[in-house]
Amino acid sequence: MRHRIKLTTLTQVHVGSGAMLLNGSDFIATRDSVHLLDINKVGQLIGIDRTKAELWSAAIDNDGGQQFLERELRNAGASFADCSTRTDENLAGPFNPGQQLREGIHDGRGLPYLPGSSIKGAIRTALLADRYAELDIAEIVRKYREIKKQERNERQQIIDDSIDDNEERDRLHLCRIDYKKKYAPLLRDLERAMNNVTGTVQQDPFRLLQVGDAYFRAGDEIVLRQINLNERTSTQDLVDTSKALAVEAIKADVTAETSIKIVDDQPIRQSLHNPGLIPGSIQDLFRILNRQTQMLVEFEIDYWEQLKEDGFKGALGYISACRDVLEKAKGCDQNQCVIRMGNAIGWSFMTGGWLTDERFDPIFNDVIVNSARPRNEVYYNFEFPKSRRVDARNEHPLFGFVLLTAE
Repeated sequence: MRHRIKLTTLTQVHVGSGAMLLNGSDFIATRDSVHLLDINKVGQLIGIDRTKAELWSAAIDNDGGQQFLERELRNAGASFADCSTRTDENLAGPFNPGQQLREGIHDGRGLPYLPGSSIKGAIRTALLADRYAELDIAEIVRKYREIKKQERNERQQIIDDSIDDNEERDRLHLCRIDYKKKYAPLLRDLERAMNNVTGTVQQDPFRLLQVGDAYFRAGDEIVLRQINLNERTSTQDLVDTSKALAVEAIKADVTAETSIKIVDDQPIRQSLHNPGLIPGSIQDLFRILNRQTQMLVEFEIDYWEQLKEDGFKGALGYISACRDVLEKAKGCDQNQCVIRMGNAIGWSFMTGGWLTDERFDPIFNDVIVNSARPRNEVYYNFEFPKSRRVDARNEHPLFGFVLLTAE
């Protein structure tokens, strides 16, 4: 049965096109607006020839190219809006020459949309996380404990044999790198156990779930600046602007229509592996999705509240926004749910948070984090994940939350 779904953005949502746009040539940022340029329209308005192209290129390298283009358009009696494919509200602040913008995805008409594959991906993650909690990992844990015992013995031998602190530190570091390789086969064992839940591509039960694209209107986008909340040893200020990036996103509190079809044809269901993974009704599906979202948001609140109690600052806006989303999720009726999708949703939401189950505690750091975090031997004493991608505006930090309502 196919259900008509109203999708409402609770926060801004970014699903990228894969393109990084360059200030001065691909877009022009003013105080209030970001104009995405159409090079053909620019050429028609200012009559680009080889000389002008070279002057524009030199201007981009010098000051971003905005003054050159503005002057040429003024001479032609035109404005940035006249040579743009679209104009977004600028909430990212000023742009430096050569600064980049991560573009959002658009359809052939130039309208922003959320692909059905992205929505289905968020649903798939939540349903699998719900089932992964039942995985039998006893043999993996047994193998892990054997390797861990070997590592402890080897580390103790290094401590006993080292002639000074420097040698001990260096040898322990190399030991940790060596055992990272020895834990890797256990991760493959875990991946095989997880893959057994869905079977082969041909037998994948998620073929029973069909999700449509959600199309928004022109003007439903904004440009924001992403920064990090990041736990560091050098400061107790969690706000980290060192990797700031401008992104084009669908704004909060706008709506679109999509659809979800749950295939109920019994012969088809019986031909697939583990068809019970897909709930038979939209109400059962939404109940599982909403439960997963509440669990993960509560985890976020607890994690950052603990850091706040430990003296770290900068997460109050994030915690408050998480509480708002949690209230939305708790207020859903049987035909509603909250899910999270797209960019900047964090590792826990990308995986569905199934690793928060205490049964995975023994293998979490050495087997899973060692693989998921580059140079984990350097960050070994930090929590994982230790950072979150957020909007620089403290009052609206979250990305990716949407409300689904079956109509």
